Amino acid sequence: MKARIYPHKSADFKGAPSNCYSTCFAKTLRRFRPKLMAIRRVFAVYKSTAFLAFTLCGLSTLACAQRSFKTPEIDIFGGYSYLRFDATALGFPNASNLNGGNIEIAIPVYQGFGIVADFSGHYSGDLQEYNFMIGGQYQFEVKGFQLFAHAMGGKARTRLNNIAISQIEPSSLGGAAAIGGGIEFPWKEKILLRPIQADYLINGAFGDKFSNIRLSTGLVFVFGKRAEKTPGL
Repeated sequence: MKARIYPHKSADFKGAPSNCYSTCFAKTLRRFRPKLMAIRRVFAVYKSTAFLAFTLCGLSTLACAQRSFKTPEIDIFGGYSYLRFDATALGFPNASNLNGGNIEIAIPVYQGFGIVADFSGHYSGDLQEYNFMIGGQYQFEVKGFQLFAHAMGGKARTRLNNIAISQIEPSSLGGAAAIGGGIEFPWKEKILLRPIQADYLINGAFGDKFSNIRLSTGLVFVFGKRAEKTPGL
């Protein structure tokens, strides 16, 4: 029977040490490490370039959008206002004359149609009246003059002063509605003169309804760019 000869445990068939695999892998990694680092640097450069290109594209799109969309027009009116208040239902012998102010903010939307918000306050020695309304408005031009008509609804606050010797000032909050219009014409750049605005104003207070006449006059300040008129419209 022939004896079998086994290789020595400290060497493989080629005479290499037993830890050759780990050593060879480390040598291979060191050999390819410069190439891996170069690939990583190239990838980082491409990543930064792509991010920069994306950012520039976004900024260019935003700039184009800003040039395309113009600042909307906003018209702000402010001036003196007179109110002929139907105070007979409150026990007054005649209608009351109240003086105050009126502010309107109008935003044109399309082809002369727009949205308007109205705030006014009127005062006398015996009575105070405030209106907060919002509604629609239509504006058109006739021979250089701007004519407008509006209809609004909202709330009205009515307060009585000096009731006998009492220190209490009764106050009532009710509904309000107004329909009216006016005329205005250019005075200076971005400023219009509104010589007259007349409104038929109805408001509720103390369980009753009051029909009043309101007259206002003042200036209109135009912010933003006015929409250009379409030919033929």
